[in-house]
Amino acid sequence: MNRLQWGRILVFGVLAGIVWTLLSAVMLALIGNEFLAALPERSGPVQKFLLAANIAAGVWATWLYSIVRAQYGRGFKSVVAATGGWWVIQSLQSSKWAALEGVPMHAAWAPGLGTLPGMFLATLLAAWCYENYQRTASPPAAPPQPAA
Repeated sequence: MNRLQWGRILVFGVLAGIVWTLLSAVMLALIGNEFLAALPERSGPVQKFLLAANIAAGVWATWLYSIVRAQYGRGFKSVVAATGGWWVIQSLQSSKWAALEGVPMHAAWAPGLGTLPGMFLATLLAAWCYENYQRTASPPAAPPQPAA
């Protein structure tokens, strides 16, 4: 199966983005207090944008997994490679905004490193769904009845 399954990438990417959003919120609540305190107030529109960006990142990571699996095969190595790519891009983008907002670097390290397990779990879930999705087959047609 060398062709990309775009429907799977989109659906399971959205799932990865939502899982990532939930896991990162938990992680920030546990270890990101200083980081969150250094950020400006986040209103409703900003939160909606961040959710949409996380979902888009989940779709991108699922697409990346589907591309990387051609090189490394299905499974763990491809998940690790896709997660690493997602984490690097996300960390570079986040560090840029942290610097622009004046967040001290020591406050950004824990959340930056703490995102990696959540990204891995979200990518692992999307990859598992991508690989194991089965379309339900339509029931076979009834055999023709002999004429009486």
